[in-house]
Amino acid sequence: MPNAKSAAPHRSEDFLFKDAGEDPDYDSWFREQVKIALQAVARGETVEHEAVRARWSKKRAELLRRANQA
Repeated sequence: MPNAKSAAPHRSEDFLFKDAGEDPDYDSWFREQVKIALQAVARGETVEHEAVRARWSKKRAELLRRANQA
C-alpha cells in the first residue's frame, strides 16, 4: 500500500486507508483522541443533536447559496 505522505496528492492511491496497526503513531493519536472524547462525555460536555443539526443546516444553506452565485 502506498504511503500517502510521500505520494502526489492528486493520485487516487493517496486516499487509501491503512490497515489497523500499520501506523503506530496514528493509532496512538487516535486512541488518545477517543479517550479525551469519552472523558468529555463523562463530564457532560456534549452538544445537543438539534444544535448540531441547526449548525450544519446553516452551513449547508450558505454553501448552496455560494454555489448558486458562481
